[in-house]
Amino acid sequence: MNIYSVAALGLLLALTSPIEAAPASAVSGDPIEGEMQVTSLKPKNGLVPNQATAEGIAELVLFNVYGRQQIERQRPYKTVLESGVWTVRGTLGREFLGGTFLVRINQEDARIVQIYHER
Repeated sequence: MNIYSVAALGLLLALTSPIEAAPASAVSGDPIEGEMQVTSLKPKNGLVPNQATAEGIAELVLFNVYGRQQIERQRPYKTVLESGVWTVRGTLGREFLGGTFLVRINQEDARIVQIYHER
């Protein structure tokens, strides 16, 4: 993933979901004087709270690997959330031969769990 993909992912996340902070866990020890304190926000519904965010992340990764045209031909996507993992699959019209992609994304931390393209 290049710097533009990372920036686009950050923008996509910022635009698609308001962050509702969950209570931060206690920090052990006293802060050190002069040290910057960092509080980690954990969005209520994870970093991938909805279908649009899951599809946007999948596209960022897939465009980079397979090319925009190859992936856009597989719209509309079939996207489902099951057990905290988003599955985004491509579809093909009758006029196309070949396989489709599948990407699985962890809802909580946006980690790509699985990615492949059928032939």
